[in-house]
This record gives sequence, structure tokens and C-alpha cells, in this order.
Amino acid sequence: MSLPGPCHTHTALKSRAKVCTGVPASFQSRPPVIRRPTTHLCRSSSACVKTAEGEGISRRCSMLAAMLSWCIVPACQARGFDRYVKKKPLDPLETYVPTVLLAKQQLERAGDVMGLDPKAARDLLRGGEFGGLRDCIRALGQYAQAEQTKSKADNLVQDVFRDLEAFDFILFEYSRRNEKVPLEDAGRKLKAASAAFDGLLATVPGPILAKAQDVAETVGQGRAARAKPKFVK
Repeated sequence: MSLPGPCHTHTALKSRAKVCTGVPASFQSRPPVIRRPTTHLCRSSSACVKTAEGEGISRRCSMLAAMLSWCIVPACQARGFDRYVKKKPLDPLETYVPTVLLAKQQLERAGDVMGLDPKAARDLLRGGEFGGLRDCIRALGQYAQAEQTKSKADNLVQDVFRDLEAFDFILFEYSRRNEKVPLEDAGRKLKAASAAFDGLLATVPGPILAKAQDVAETVGQGRAARAKPKFVK
């Protein structure tokens, strides 16, 4: 029996290699599979909120979007919520005016002592009638809206607060440095604050203002009498 030659053996191995490395016809007809690259927006699954599209959105972005949607609520809808908020009804106007008048008198007393003792002047702006002055000023502003425009009434209220703060600040600056208050500069602040009081009180109807002035005068006289020292015979 004769053995195959070298050339015949090489040809047989080459044909077998083609058979083994060939691609089946069933796989040749299938379309190629394309994998989309996945982008991880969040490293932690707890910090992500999955949407319907399967994309990752940070929790901070979702909260910010919710806040913005609340902020852009139309004004008409925002006003609709006011019906569910219970507001304290205002007392009659006569109950607020005497306090404002007495606070104005106390402001003038602070101006009398500011040159000698600015700290004592600041204490006058924090005690007595000034304890409930803020609510009374705002109440007068709300009543003033019936006679004035809302913006003008708001400006009158803000003028009182702003000028009182400016007067108190100059007293604070010089009391902190243990220096005498310059009467010219502090006098201008005091005059502006007193004028702001007068501007707001001008919105009060005449009969109510006159009655409140009588009440304030009576209260002031009673306090002055109690403040006088009593001498023992």
C-alpha cells in the first residue's frame, strides 16, 4: 500500500480547515446586533429616579423641578388659596391709634435723652408702647388701604419702620463706642421718624384721631403723676 505524498496531505488539511472555519448559512442571514452604550448618570441607585424612558434623573433635579413648578403657579390660583387661610380679624381702629400716639410721645422722650445717654434712648425704643407698636402700625396701614391705594399705604408703613430703624442704628453706633451722639445727625433721624408717624396718623379719620388723642393725653398724665417722687413729711 502506497503512502500519500506531501502535496496530497497539504491539500487535504487545507480543505478540512475551510470546512471548520466556515460560517453557517443560518447565521449569515441574521442582521448584526448593535448594543447601545449605557450612560450611568448616577453611581448610586438610591440617588436616582427612574422615568418611563429608563433614563436616570438625579433626585435633586426632580425636587428642584417640583419647587419651580410651585413657584410659577399663576397669581389667580395663588389668590385662591387665601380662602383656606384663617386671618385674624382686625379690631376697631380706635383700639390701635392711642398706642401709636403714645409711642410717638415715647420717641420724643428718647430724643430728649439721646445726647446724654444713647443707651437709655434705645431702651425707650424697646419698652412701653413700642412692645406692641409693630402690630398697631400694620393695622393702621390696612385701614389706610380703604382710603389710600394699597401701594401708598404700604409705603407709609414701611417709612415708619425704616426711619425708626435708622434712628436706632445711629444710637447703637455711638453707644457701642461710648461716644456722644451728634445731635445734628441724630436730630435729622428723629425728625424723619416723627414725620413718618404723622404721615400714617394722617390717614385716620378726624373724629377717631381726636378721641384717641384724648385717651393718650389721659394715659400720659397718669404715668407722669406716678413717676413723680413722693416726699414723706
